[in-house]
Amino acid sequence: IINRNKKSYTFVDLGCGTGLAGSLLREKIGQNIDFRLLGVDLSSRMTEHSRARLVGDDNDRKRVYNDVYTMDGNDFLAGLPESSVDAIVSSDVFIYVGDLDDTFRECMRALRTNGILSFTVEMPSKNDDAAEHVRKHGMALLKSGRFGHSRKYVENVANNVGFKMVEWKAKVLRKQGKEDVPGAVVVLKKR
Repeated sequence: IINRNKKSYTFVDLGCGTGLAGSLLREKIGQNIDFRLLGVDLSSRMTEHSRARLVGDDNDRKRVYNDVYTMDGNDFLAGLPESSVDAIVSSDVFIYVGDLDDTFRECMRALRTNGILSFTVEMPSKNDDAAEHVRKHGMALLKSGRFGHSRKYVENVANNVGFKMVEWKAKVLRKQGKEDVPGAVVVLKKR
């Protein structure tokens, strides 16, 4: 996505929470290119934290986000000009969404051609009663109270709205108590 001939980029952290993903983006990418980072989250308590989040050493502190908005992610994306965003990241957000069709459509509309949508999804553990439902239907509410999505479901929804799956990397997303929470890091590209 980084083209040295391009002068600046716009990224969206969809469901930015306290700004952890935004901090990583600013530290890793922001050192080498000029980019505008927009954060959005439903929770005003979360956006208070992300607005205040700084990166850098004591001599060179910078705000992580250029702007942070407290609102629904789909509404935020719908308000952006068409084809105005280079990348959208969404970590631990789609697990609360369930059906991804509307969100993928809004991401598709906001992204420029060849734009990237990178996100995480949760998958059921082997002992979750919803595992069979996810296998058969692609999505289900898990015993954790979060949604699980299958690779086939994500790929089908992505293809239907015009994305190409670039990567699906199965990972342990986090620990819940002593148990690993299985999931995947997914990268889609707008065709």
